[in-house]
Amino acid sequence: MRLLSLCSLTVAALALTACGDTPPDVVINEFVADNATGEVDEAGEFADWIELHNLGTSTVSLAGLSISDDAADPLKHSFTGDVEIGPSGYLILWADEDITEGSNHLRFRLSKDGEGLYLSWQNSDGGIDAIDSVEYGPQEPDTSSARTPDGDGDWVDGSVPTPGASNG
Repeated sequence: MRLLSLCSLTVAALALTACGDTPPDVVINEFVADNATGEVDEAGEFADWIELHNLGTSTVSLAGLSISDDAADPLKHSFTGDVEIGPSGYLILWADEDITEGSNHLRFRLSKDGEGLYLSWQNSDGGIDAIDSVEYGPQEPDTSSARTPDGDGDWVDGSVPTPGASNG
């Protein structure tokens, strides 16, 4: 019922969302798990980050989606209807455990020693469907793991970070 009401509200607001039985075409595209001197968040902190990429041609809401660093807890961070990605756009999520800093801050941190990232969607039946995932090993400071080309390419470790832009 909660997902249905979010979808109804979103349709009333004329925004495109993850309603019904089809999740938005969004993937994990890049991440930095040891951000020592690179990108800074709104508070001026060097938080680790994850980039999502909208493969579609319309703006999508992340309502109904979740991201986690724990496969056993796929709903660790669930998105609300106020988080959107524009057509063919990118969204940076700060993995700093500080959700008080904004809706693009996550409830978990990344491990520079390696772990996994899991993007999931809660469907209209209440089930949880995996959308995308990546498991990674130890990370070097200020380098990213990135899909090249964007969205469906192979993961390349040790890349120069390109937050909010194409990986090439």
